[in-house]
Amino acid sequence: MKICETGVAAALAAVLFILLSRATEILGGLVQRGDAPGVLPTLGTHEETVVAYGAAVGILDRLVLAAIALGVGYALGRRIDLVREYRRFAVAVAVGSAVGVVLVGTAAQLLWGARSFGDPGVFVRVLEVASLTVRVALPITGYVFAGAALAQLETARGESGPERNGTDRPADA
Repeated sequence: MKICETGVAAALAAVLFILLSRATEILGGLVQRGDAPGVLPTLGTHEETVVAYGAAVGILDRLVLAAIALGVGYALGRRIDLVREYRRFAVAVAVGSAVGVVLVGTAAQLLWGARSFGDPGVFVRVLEVASLTVRVALPITGYVFAGAALAQLETARGESGPERNGTDRPADA
């Protein structure tokens, strides 16, 4: 597998996560303004509903991030020898996910934020993109690496597990 493929997969994982995260933020904003679709249940007062949906969105964000990145890592890890290539793999994932976040984060800031670099809030917007990069790229790197390690453990177990060498059979079998 080419390292470039790894970086692209990590970038796509970051982009997918940011888009899903943005969708949940929009839903949270609708709930906060009281414009939520009628199919969403309310929980007590408006403030309690806002707090509950805010917490649910925060939990969902982290679970979605973990699921996407672990899945990408597992799929990629089945195609490489992680022991031999772990440094290149980790760097490709870190760089790829950071590039994905920076591209989407910058585009979002330009669409919804500053319209030009003369805007006095540009520094704040750059910090927001940097913060998003750290909050997304670091966990993606860790989760992807963990997913790849799981795939390697599965491969190792299949090659030298007890079912292969007979150690799982009782002595009198």
